[in-house]
Amino acid sequence: MALPEIPDELLVEILLRFPTAADLIRASAACVSFRRLIADRSFPRRFRKLHPPPLLGFLDPERHRFHPAVPPHPSAPAARAVASAADFSFGFLPSPSRRWFVREVRDGRVLLDRPRRLYAGEVFGPLFKEMAVCDPLHRQYLLLPRIPDDLAASVVGAQGSCYADSFLVPSGYDDEEEAAATEEPSFRVIWMVLLQNKPVIAVFSSGTGQWRTVPSPTWSEMSPGFVLSTLFIFMRRHYAHGCFYWISGSTEKLLVLDIRRMELSVADHPPCERNPADDVTILEAGQGTTLLFVLKRSTSPVTYTVWRNNGGSSTQWQMDKTFSLDSGSLLTGAVGRHLLLYHGGSSVKRGCSTQDVDTFQLDRVCATFPKPSHAYCNLPPSLLSSPTVSSGTPQGAGDTVPVPEAGEAGPGGVQRPVLSSAAQALNPLLDNNGAEAGRGGARRRRWGWGWGWACGVCRGRVAELRGDEGPE
Repeated sequence: MALPEIPDELLVEILLRFPTAADLIRASAACVSFRRLIADRSFPRRFRKLHPPPLLGFLDPERHRFHPAVPPHPSAPAARAVASAADFSFGFLPSPSRRWFVREVRDGRVLLDRPRRLYAGEVFGPLFKEMAVCDPLHRQYLLLPRIPDDLAASVVGAQGSCYADSFLVPSGYDDEEEAAATEEPSFRVIWMVLLQNKPVIAVFSSGTGQWRTVPSPTWSEMSPGFVLSTLFIFMRRHYAHGCFYWISGSTEKLLVLDIRRMELSVADHPPCERNPADDVTILEAGQGTTLLFVLKRSTSPVTYTVWRNNGGSSTQWQMDKTFSLDSGSLLTGAVGRHLLLYHGGSSVKRGCSTQDVDTFQLDRVCATFPKPSHAYCNLPPSLLSSPTVSSGTPQGAGDTVPVPEAGEAGPGGVQRPVLSSAAQALNPLLDNNGAEAGRGGARRRRWGWGWGWACGVCRGRVAELRGDEGPE
């Protein structure tokens, strides 16, 4: 008696629980039915929600250098492949590349900016920079259009000092309607200026290729009596569970941007003693919980007070526990559900490590840790999609830069066509994209954006399936 076939719905639930994307590649190569389910447009989004992107290393924003994870870190093979294949000098961006400054790294994309060329009669100042989003692994980029003139004029006409920030929206919080309209996964960039009387926010979507403004109340409407501190400029941005946080110069308030509703609010800081200059780390834990680590004064070993917010209002902080560091260790920030620790003492091997806040597992990442730096987690927006970041050509003054056709920057900034996404996605385990010489003449395979994950994460494992030699 033949056994009944397993329903597709149940197979999808099984595939979603595969631990890594490398396992999905194996499954896709082993069975046509598996590949059909994995290639479905909704599958990658669901997979990403269950599996956080792996940490591959750190990007030095000033020197444009990548520090990959090293053995025995589980991402070491992928990090080595990315280090050899990607261009973290950003030489494919419009010259001079040295003027581009890294603002943020998220989901394998890098947001950079540089001073914008001013033309006769322009009054817009240094707040309005030329911005680009790029994929260093595939050497593709998109030049963002300039901030709309009416929005820029409102900022220029404001009185007093201000604080400006630009950053990428995390994967999974993109505009689903716009992505569905373009049949491509989109990304968004937020440009925010904090004026003395109110915040000004604009959002760029790759789905529409345009900026849109976000209505914002004044500071007094958000929090009566709140005064924007000039010390905001010295504070770091934090992210957890769909919210960005900024720590004010005072010890009383937090600035919170909920990207699900695109609403900015002023919340109370947990009631604890803190110096204005003290570093605070905010990160996400399991079950929708947000944790806040506040340094305790004059403690040895260095100790942090941990506050917990169980998914409620941003003001509902509860004292949880204390967290102490080993001698010679520093808490430098967080990525996902992991604390970033730098060990310089004798008790733990020197270098940067991550510690899972739920399991307390400690993993050494690499021996060097540039400060400041950005964690590089290479998770493509889709396992089987065409590139969402394309090359663009700078436009003249006053022009709107359209979202261009897919392209790849060649030597000297010359753009050349790339293979269609359909051809690239036919079979990630076959060399249908050809090969080209990499650094030192080493052979390098170019995978489509969707299976860039195969290049960046499991090049050696794919080679095992193909019967080829792994990376040198």
